Amino acid sequence: MVDKINSTDNIPVVRRPNLDYQSFLDSEDYNKFFYDNNSVITHFWANFSILATPIEAFFIRNVNGLKDKITDPLLKKRVEAFIRQEANHSAEHNAGNKVLEQLDYPVKSNQKMVSKALSKIKGSQLQWAVTATGEFFLGE
Repeated sequence: MVDKINSTDNIPVVRRPNLDYQSFLDSEDYNKFFYDNNSVITHFWANFSILATPIEAFFIRNVNGLKDKITDPLLKKRVEAFIRQEANHSAEHNAGNKVLEQLDYPVKSNQKMVSKALSKIKGSQLQWAVTATGEFFLGE
């Protein structure tokens, strides 16, 4: 069973920004190197978005697997909010990734590569370690 958490902890607010990525391509200010006209930083952030979707799916699967073992109602609400937030992140990244595909980024092949690597992580302790570390570094 999962222990209770401090009752003063807040439940995360789930955000859904719904950004308009397509208008970027249609803009007269369109620049292939959209991040400060810098190709290196643009490619870094584009690939970050591409890889975020399978990583967030990994997080959701791991957290969902534990949800039924949670007895504390507040912790259960926090976990459910986390899952919704990760799903929203994924939806936003997918919307942005459609634009990246139009810019000839290898979205599907890069996502497939990451999904394959994540599928090789076996054992709940290792999966949780990867989830906690990934969420810490990605900090979305």
